[in-house]
Amino acid sequence: MWKTGHAYIKSKMKEQNAILAGEMSGHIFFKDRYYGYDDAVYAGCRIIEIVAAKKAKNPEFKLSDIIAALPKKFTSPELRIPCSNELKYRVVEELKADLSKKPDIFVNKIENIITIDGIRLVFNDGFALIRASNTEPTFTIRFEAGSQENLDNYQEKFLTLLDEKMKKMAN
Repeated sequence: MWKTGHAYIKSKMKEQNAILAGEMSGHIFFKDRYYGYDDAVYAGCRIIEIVAAKKAKNPEFKLSDIIAALPKKFTSPELRIPCSNELKYRVVEELKADLSKKPDIFVNKIENIITIDGIRLVFNDGFALIRASNTEPTFTIRFEAGSQENLDNYQEKFLTLLDEKMKKMAN
């Protein structure tokens, strides 16, 4: 887990000697055959290559076999909330301070707060993430949970807290 952005990901890959990295935006970085290669066509071709190799060993193999083995998660789309450049980093810092004092305000307890690039609240079945954009006066926000019900809870509570914080700080 590291900061969002092509240069950050490639640097972290090199530091960690990682063979694969990715971002929620769909960027997938490979180390093998070419360091830090990030290309959707290449990623698609690599999947085809993996499936072909598995099919050569087992003609009944289907890509859906791999996908079915993955845990089912519910995710929000990327939300972009406007906030002035003057306020956005202060809002994030104050939210972090507030949330660290209230680990039980969501349907599941906040197990960890990661602050590598914004705030990532870690729950036993997912996360809530807010980061201030480096290039625009906005927040980027995402949610993930093990059920739609929990996803809705994380999102509704978090967006309410954010809205209250932004209104309070704007006055």
